[in-house]
Amino acid sequence: MYKELTPGGVRKMFGVSENYTVEALLTFGTHPKTKEYPFFEEALRTQGIEPIYETIPSVFFGDIRSIMTPHGRLWFDVIYGSAYGSEVAHIASLLGAKAIIHIGKTGGLQKDLKTGDIVVPSRADADDSAPRMYARPETAKVFPSDAQLSEELTENIGAPIDRRPIISIQAMLAETREDVVAWEKEGYAGVDLECATIFAVANHFKIPVAAAVYTADNLANESLVTDTGYAESKEHRQEAKRQIYAAAVKTLFGRM
Repeated sequence: MYKELTPGGVRKMFGVSENYTVEALLTFGTHPKTKEYPFFEEALRTQGIEPIYETIPSVFFGDIRSIMTPHGRLWFDVIYGSAYGSEVAHIASLLGAKAIIHIGKTGGLQKDLKTGDIVVPSRADADDSAPRMYARPETAKVFPSDAQLSEELTENIGAPIDRRPIISIQAMLAETREDVVAWEKEGYAGVDLECATIFAVANHFKIPVAAAVYTADNLANESLVTDTGYAESKEHRQEAKRQIYAAAVKTLFGRM
């Protein structure tokens, strides 16, 4: 079965050399992909690196931004949900990733969180199938981040950070008020689509993993993306996004 896929098999599938390795993976949870590339490239330039991408022959994974740096090869991809995200993290893990960081946005679940506030979660919980596939035979729903990598990421962000856990689901439009109330009571800082899956894959391969997500809307306050005030607070979210991109790239370079 596909879980038996080896690093050699992956390299053959990708059409790359037998010694091809990936030293680190950065993912961002959203869509579409193209709107995130300028932020990634800006973050690279803060580290003195001009984004010149390698070509990946694989049709399915051809959108991965692969760049060779003085620290080694870094992969960056924009993912939406757990299915594709799990595959990117799995492949990068097989190819030798030394660290994985996921960044993105989250729907706030605590009333004290404002748009643009940054969360570096201590763990990500989930009930969907992708994380459970990697947690077997325990079938856990709790997936911790790496404490040291999270600390390095926090230091590089250089802003007030929330360390409460988040919860990941796969059907945003199916969220109910009852869900939000329950999640708030359970102490989650926010809800997203991808974090638990990325943590689960990294935990499976015993690779250090961390995340940084910024608060977009706040479900606990019933402040939604459809509200008029959401557009007015765009500047706060954009600044937070730049902070986590720059911090994530710097942190990964320190591990490569």
